[in-house]
Amino acid sequence: MEIDLSRIFYDKYFGLSNRNIKVTMEGGSIFKGVIVGFFKGDEDNNEPYIVKWHIVPESRKIKLGMDGFGIIKGEFIETNDIVKVNFYSDNSVILFKNASC
Repeated sequence: MEIDLSRIFYDKYFGLSNRNIKVTMEGGSIFKGVIVGFFKGDEDNNEPYIVKWHIVPESRKIKLGMDGFGIIKGEFIETNDIVKVNFYSDNSVILFKNASC
């Protein structure tokens, strides 16, 4: 059985007091900020525990990723596209894929 890194990410992330992270994606895109939402996967369809994450810059976390008009800000990223996550709280890394990032 393959390890579900999205569950490891979820458990670690929500156990931290400083939740600022840097996410490196396939293609080299980098997102820095905090997670304000996520979409759970369907276990019966062999999806990861979390299939998508909503990340916003740290300054927008109080607004739940929305502006004053209710327009969603930040980025929705798919777990399958994540290469690695750096945690600023303890300088640790979760490596989702082998890549030279």
